[in-house]
Amino acid sequence: MSSRILYPSFLALIIFLFLCSFAFAQGVKNAAFEYPALDWRAAVPSEGTKSFRVKYKGKDVGFHHMEFFPDGDNLVVKTHFEIIVKLGFIKVADFRHDAVEYWKNGILVAFITDTKEQDKRLFARGVLGEEGLVVEGSKFSGTMDKALMPATFWNPESLTEKQLVNHQSGKKIDVETTFLGRQQLNVLGEVKDVLTYSFAKGDAYYTPQGEWVGGAFRKKRDAIYEICSPDKIPPKKKWHYASEILLKDNPFE
Repeated sequence: MSSRILYPSFLALIIFLFLCSFAFAQGVKNAAFEYPALDWRAAVPSEGTKSFRVKYKGKDVGFHHMEFFPDGDNLVVKTHFEIIVKLGFIKVADFRHDAVEYWKNGILVAFITDTKEQDKRLFARGVLGEEGLVVEGSKFSGTMDKALMPATFWNPESLTEKQLVNHQSGKKIDVETTFLGRQQLNVLGEVKDVLTYSFAKGDAYYTPQGEWVGGAFRKKRDAIYEICSPDKIPPKKKWHYASEILLKDNPFE
């Protein structure tokens, strides 16, 4: 009689202790999560540009360059990204991406992008209207019911989002952000304490003040974004553009 009473009581105790330990672990995990300063203004570099060298297994394979044009609450961001790798005379990788973003007080109000990946071309255009973000893209055309941020990393506020706009095709994508901890990173010759996150199919690194300073991509995280000064990337006359949108005063024309 007593054994029948003790057995379920002991089992209930084990389950209770397991749930308590799980809840405690989750609480510690959540308490340890840190965000950088979530301020788009602080994320805009004072010099107006941000450049990265893209390295694969230690070798330079491309670059990513952004230009910022703030005007009060308005902000225009222009991006060029390219990876071109040749093996002798054979081009084994050819990826080019051009984008222009228009922001107003931290909200994306319009964007236009063109992407060339080998022989495949992708595009996306979006304008924020009364009913939401109206998008025309190579993989989605329609109205999204709210203003979404693009997956372009420079704005740390995107770390708080559950959905973003794929900058290349216009699709809505679900994202989950995981805080990986702090680490030391050489940022333009100065060792800084940075916050690291798993986010949008890659890892992204930010200073506590909200400046995007690097990342790692691909499954093995062997494609590295290394921040650099603009003189460490090719001059504009040698860029391989995906289209002419960065060369126009009004890219929507």
